[in-house]
Amino acid sequence: PLSPPQLGLLERWIAEGAAAGPAAVRAAVAWKPLPAGVGGVVAVALTRDGLVAAAARGGRVSLFDTPSGRLLGTLVDPALAAAGVAADVAHRDLVTAVEFAPAGDLLATGSFRTIKLWRRRPPVRIAELPGTAGAVVAVAAPTGGLVALGMPDGRILVCDVASGAVKHTLAAHAAAVSGLVFAADGNTIFSAARDGVVLATRVADGVAVGTLARSGEVRAIATLAGGSRLATAEADNVIRVWQLPLPAPADAAAAPPAPVKELGGIPQPTAALAEVPAMSGHLISGSADGVVRLWNTEAGSVVRQFAHGGAVTGLSVRPDGTRLATAGTVPGAKLWETATGKLVAETKGDMRLGERQRDAEIAVTVARQDVEHGKAEVAAAEKAIQTAAEETKKAAEKLEAARKVVAEKDEALAKAVATRTEADTQAAAATAAQPQATVAQEAAAKAAVAAKAAAEAAAATAVAFEKSAAGDPAAAAALTNIKAAATAAAAALTAADQAVVQANGQVERAKARVAEAAKKAEEAAKPQAAAEEAKKQADTGLVSAERAVEVATQQTQRADAEAPQKKQAAATLAERQTALEAAQKQLGAEAVAAEKPVVAVGFSRDGGFLAGLATDGRLTLVDAADGRPRRMVDAAAGGAAPALVAVADDGRLVLAGGPAAAVWATADQWTLERTIGGEQTPPADDDEPAGPPVDGVLALAFSPDGGLLASGSGRPSRSGEIKIWKAADGGLVRALAAPHSDTVMTLEFSRAGDMLASGGTDRFAKIHAVADGRLVKAFEGHTGHVLGVAWQAHGRRLATAGADGAIKVWDVLSGEQQRTIAAGKKEVTAVRFLAAGEEVAAATGEPAVRLYNAANGGTVRQFEATGDFVQALAVAAPTLAAGTQDGRLRIWNTAAGTVLHTLEPSPAPTK
Repeated sequence: PLSPPQLGLLERWIAEGAAAGPAAVRAAVAWKPLPAGVGGVVAVALTRDGLVAAAARGGRVSLFDTPSGRLLGTLVDPALAAAGVAADVAHRDLVTAVEFAPAGDLLATGSFRTIKLWRRRPPVRIAELPGTAGAVVAVAAPTGGLVALGMPDGRILVCDVASGAVKHTLAAHAAAVSGLVFAADGNTIFSAARDGVVLATRVADGVAVGTLARSGEVRAIATLAGGSRLATAEADNVIRVWQLPLPAPADAAAAPPAPVKELGGIPQPTAALAEVPAMSGHLISGSADGVVRLWNTEAGSVVRQFAHGGAVTGLSVRPDGTRLATAGTVPGAKLWETATGKLVAETKGDMRLGERQRDAEIAVTVARQDVEHGKAEVAAAEKAIQTAAEETKKAAEKLEAARKVVAEKDEALAKAVATRTEADTQAAAATAAQPQATVAQEAAAKAAVAAKAAAEAAAATAVAFEKSAAGDPAAAAALTNIKAAATAAAAALTAADQAVVQANGQVERAKARVAEAAKKAEEAAKPQAAAEEAKKQADTGLVSAERAVEVATQQTQRADAEAPQKKQAAATLAERQTALEAAQKQLGAEAVAAEKPVVAVGFSRDGGFLAGLATDGRLTLVDAADGRPRRMVDAAAGGAAPALVAVADDGRLVLAGGPAAAVWATADQWTLERTIGGEQTPPADDDEPAGPPVDGVLALAFSPDGGLLASGSGRPSRSGEIKIWKAADGGLVRALAAPHSDTVMTLEFSRAGDMLASGGTDRFAKIHAVADGRLVKAFEGHTGHVLGVAWQAHGRRLATAGADGAIKVWDVLSGEQQRTIAAGKKEVTAVRFLAAGEEVAAATGEPAVRLYNAANGGTVRQFEATGDFVQALAVAAPTLAAGTQDGRLRIWNTAAGTVLHTLEPSPAPTK
């Protein structure tokens, strides 16, 4: 409401012509840089396989390999770096939301009015080495970025890894090259050929500086003992160790040198040799008998054996000597502990099928849950039919009984009415007779009065005449007559008195008859009233019975109608379960079929990963510590699969053998693909349905297919905003109309992708339809902000986390609250369901992260060592990650509850 002065000012302005003033100008936000290490970790995300974690602290987003805790990199916006903001930040302002797309190759980050989409670069072919088709041996130089390829015609091609150019062509051998190894300084290359010739050649000019001629084929070579010796695996199944340098070519006519050691007892040919860098004088050999041997070349003995299980075709030793990788004719590669001979991991098959198998397992689990739910619905429907039939029967019986009661009450009422009618008739007759008696009474009374007066007059006349007629005979005779008249009058008076008495008696009797008739009528009225009340009750009972029959009939009809639908739905669910199980079985068969032999392996220079190349051209990058596959790519070109791996610097690989050799970039890099909005966007006056997010983006969620991205924001205490964007191009799909009355804090799509759950500071959790944005359900019950929402996989249950310290579990179909889990005295900041089960993880400010059973509310596990207020939570089996206010990211093993890593996503502030 405007005040009187304001109204007067407005009136004056209108009177003066209502001229517009200067246009409002929106100024860009004047940003100041955030110091490194500012604040806590307020947003955390995990890829679906749990292998990569993203953590936001300040304007930085750090990416970690969760099993090892290794920092994979930091997201960098080049425009911010160019503007001098910082060299390693993703946003100008605090990053308040992070979320991975389901495929794990797209990451969304949210900040003030901004969403940025970051793309993970897959292993990619960056250069092709011309003229290298058919290479039979490949090895990377320890320095200088070179790779050497041995050719079938005896040439050795030395190529630059960065450009792919052939720098040197060494015409070294007259037969196919069978082995290559660089000297430690990279200036000399040792090579062996099928004709038994071993050469040492200067890389720079291709001049042979050493030679050794063997009587048979040399199948593999390796340097050892700090580069002072050379080992050769020869055709007689003996490994020989030679002192370096090799004899100069000018001394070829001289007697050949004797080997320092001969390592025998190998029953079948040796195909691969490798030194153990951390163990001077130790050598690894792999042979066709399926045994990998660790040799002490000084003692000439086998220290340890590793049973690969099939003919060994390739092996590699980690630079620190702690791990050994073997490949051969059996499917997969094997990773061993060098010191103990323990098998760390066996990597085989297609990891992408493994991810699909996990998805299929969840889908089958959900389908089974749906089938059980459908069975319960059918059982309930059948029970409803039985119950409705029983109720109908009971209602019909009650109706028949009610009708009998009504008939009885009708008869009783008729009798009561007849009795009352007769009593009323008698009362009326008695009442009608009473006036006649009264009239007779009055007449008798009047006659008595007259008779009395006559008698008294006659008596008085007789007395008077008797005095005057004394002695007179005539008078005496007259007196006699007068006395006779007086006597007659007296007699008449007596008769009149008797008539009065009789009339009075008649009146009394009439009154008595009226009273008795009235009493009888009154007594007859009571049974009639009772009969009427009984009849009314009977009629009411009849109506109720008729209504009960009607309701029971409707219930029976409804139950009869619903049962076939539910049976059909259950049958459809069962068919779906069968189809999913068949698909899962087929996927398992495909996974088995994809278990191809790995022909070549190689550790990265930093020892972080192992590259394995399968016979079908699949390149798998495996973590060297735990042996779990991290990334995979199909490296076959035009159907031809490479068979050789040479690992160079900076995560680059050279794949050769068969097609022309190619350089692949495998480093884990994330680049900015797209920005929606921007921190420099001026604040909006009002919510803009078609504009960028309003205020800070506090929640992000990808749809299950990765095609849509939902963002949650809002104006505090004024409105909440939910917008849905296309992940492919950042285009706005729709803005939900007034989804909340206050800021949106959390979002999650249902597993089916058709519903979007949200929670806000208005204390509501809501569900909207994705297709049209309509409100489907609203859940009210929290007394504080709703800070987290989570769908159970089957979509029939929703969990919400509140600032009131409670987790609430809701039935999505009915909208009813199933239970409240008291999680502590402080805020529950996040909630997440695990896979397809009942377990739900929750983060609180106590600080604590706990696992609950949503079905019964019980505590399953508590994750210790959280250290500080837990602000963010992400779950992806077998990993749980949480961000805390002290600026750390903590990672646990979900099943065991043990802490794997405590990490700091960005530098701590300097003092």
